Amino acid sequence: MNNEQRAHDLTLLILKEKGDSLKSYAKKVGAEPSLLDSYKVIYGETLKWVEKQNF
Repeated sequence: MNNEQRAHDLTLLILKEKGDSLKSYAKKVGAEPSLLDSYKVIYGETLKWVEKQNF
């Protein structure tokens, strides 16, 4: 498995586990909850982390 796939899988897991929290936060700050926007941000940070881990 390559780093991109690892980051993708971890991002989906994060969104699954924390999706309700993200929606609540978006409502709290008056933003529209967007799954795609959340994915882009989380994936980018997760990919950086995965690359540092040297799996």
